[in-house]
Amino acid sequence: SVPQDLLEASIIDGAGWFTRLKSVIFPFMVPVISMNLVLTVRNGVMVFDVIKVMTGGGPGYTTSSVGITIYNMGFYEMKFGFSTAISLFLFLIIAVISFAQISLLRKKGTGQL
Repeated sequence: SVPQDLLEASIIDGAGWFTRLKSVIFPFMVPVISMNLVLTVRNGVMVFDVIKVMTGGGPGYTTSSVGITIYNMGFYEMKFGFSTAISLFLFLIIAVISFAQISLLRKKGTGQL
């Protein structure tokens, strides 16, 4: 949330609605928006349970995801090595996205999130 005193100070200084949005509100919202964006992308990649319960990954491959592919390769096709390789690749992708998010969210000069 944006501190009310900053909004009031920007109004007193004569800032218009767009300037307040650009200079006061948006900088406070960037960490929240970026966190939600990264978590949404991560959850989209990791979705497994809903697809498995609702459709089982079918019909055909219409509701397939990476998690369903890993599951099918490992348990139905018995390709344990291939499913492990896909799992590790997925882990690396999520780790890179997470580390990028953490580095982008760090406050300059303080080292804190």
